[in-house]
Amino acid sequence: MIIVYGGKHCSACDTVKDSLRAAGIPFEYVDVLSTTKLSERHTKNFFGRNFKNIPQIFRDDEHIGSASVISHLIMVEQGEKNGTKEL
Repeated sequence: MIIVYGGKHCSACDTVKDSLRAAGIPFEYVDVLSTTKLSERHTKNFFGRNFKNIPQIFRDDEHIGSASVISHLIMVEQGEKNGTKEL
């Protein structure tokens, strides 16, 4: 599962979400700037590291990168649907 950690009014976050939707890749979006309490998993993933920017993208709780990796991630995810695997 892809998890995108981001926040409101973040154009890069919106671009990542739009790209994943357009590619038909399911993902979970977590607003780390909201006032709602995050689960232990999300707190560990995002706040357990020293990130300086959003969005940050995880795949199965493994950090993949920021918005700059979205094209590669989409290619990999689509490749897995077609029987090839990378990343």
